[in-house]
Amino acid sequence: MRLEQAIELARRFHAGQTDKAGRPYLEHVLRVADGVDAPDEKLVAVMHDLLEDTILDSTDLFCAGCPPHVLLAVEDITHLAGESYESYLRRVASNPLALAVKRADISDNASEDRLRLLDPEDAGRLREKYRHARSLLEEFSAAPVISEPSQRERGAQFAALGTPTSSELVCNTFWCGRCGRPAGTLTLFSDAPTLLEERHALLFTQTLVGSSTGRVDDEKAVQTAIAKRDAAFLGRLDHELVPFWCLRCEKVYCNAHWVHWVEFDDGFYDCDRGRCPEGHVRTLSD
Repeated sequence: MRLEQAIELARRFHAGQTDKAGRPYLEHVLRVADGVDAPDEKLVAVMHDLLEDTILDSTDLFCAGCPPHVLLAVEDITHLAGESYESYLRRVASNPLALAVKRADISDNASEDRLRLLDPEDAGRLREKYRHARSLLEEFSAAPVISEPSQRERGAQFAALGTPTSSELVCNTFWCGRCGRPAGTLTLFSDAPTLLEERHALLFTQTLVGSSTGRVDDEKAVQTAIAKRDAAFLGRLDHELVPFWCLRCEKVYCNAHWVHWVEFDDGFYDCDRGRCPEGHVRTLSD
């Protein structure tokens, strides 16, 4: 996921939202991104409030191309309903990516340029809140809780193993035709040649049925189709490339609009099946 893709996602789903001073919320998001240095930190910064303040969920971010370890940090920086602020900050401090972004987030929120635009009583209350938050973050990060990797962390590490590291040719997110949420992201890579084989293209997909990597024969046609978001062409080429595409509706639907389930044959996995909002059933992956 490139930074510009994350910014486009934030621009789409923070549209119309404002901060306490009435300014567009995207301005805060971009300032937080400017306050960190590493590429992964910038991705987390741009997306740090999407799970908390928009309709998007973790599956949506994954389908938008968010790398698993970045998604893990976005989840950790998201304040859960009913969670105490202290427990929340302790969780943030346990994830280095989330911690770096939260420090930048607090720094921007506590800026006097922003606070002076507020009612003096509200500004005073927020100054104390952010001072206390900084103190707790420093305390928790100085003595982090050391534990075995969680199932989420192991899952993120495992998912990263299948991500190509070669040159990216084209990448695009396909948007739901019903609600506009991300349905899947396809990235075509140019893989380096080996001593025994010529160079070939690799297609990496992130969709509602997970991620996958496979070789592509007709590289130029696939590259053009991804650039144009031509799900129909890709579906004719191989229906598993675009499990978000309904062949009968000829529309893209996101995870929220597919009802999907796993079918078994004699107790063994057979395929993933799905039903679109119009009732059409198809095999999503086998």
